[in-house]
Amino acid sequence: MQVEELTADGVSARIFRIPGYPLELSAAAFEREREARLAAPDELPPMIREFYQDLPVPDRRPAYADVKVDPTGAIWLGPFVGPNEGGGPETWQVLGPDGAWLGGVEIPADFSVMEIGMDFVLGVYGDELDVEYPRMLRLSRN
Repeated sequence: MQVEELTADGVSARIFRIPGYPLELSAAAFEREREARLAAPDELPPMIREFYQDLPVPDRRPAYADVKVDPTGAIWLGPFVGPNEGGGPETWQVLGPDGAWLGGVEIPADFSVMEIGMDFVLGVYGDELDVEYPRMLRLSRN
C-alpha cells in the first residue's frame, strides 16, 4: 500500500508505504463483489451496469477508500470494503507526519469517520433502521 504526497502543482513530493499490506483479490471474491453491485437491476444506470459487467477481473483491490489528516499531520487511511464485506469493525491504518507507519486503529461497525482530532474521532453512527446519530469516540495517543 502506498500514499503519494503531491505539491500544489502536482509534482510528487514523497511516497509513504505500508509494506506487506494485503491487497490480493481472488477471481471468486471479485465475482461476488460484481454480483453484489449488479444485484439491484433498477438502481444502476445502464451505462454503469454495462461498465461493471465488462470490467476485467483484477488481481488486487484498492488499498483504501478514505483519507483523513489529523491535527498532528498524521494520515489516516480508511480501508476499502467491498459491497459484500461490510458489517464488522474497520481498521484504519495511520501514517505519522514523517511517513512512518504507526499501526491500525479499530473503528466500530456502522460508524462513518468525519473528523479526527487530538483526542477524539467524530463521526456518524447508523442504527439498524439507517437512522444516523452523531457520535464522538475518545482517542488515546500513547
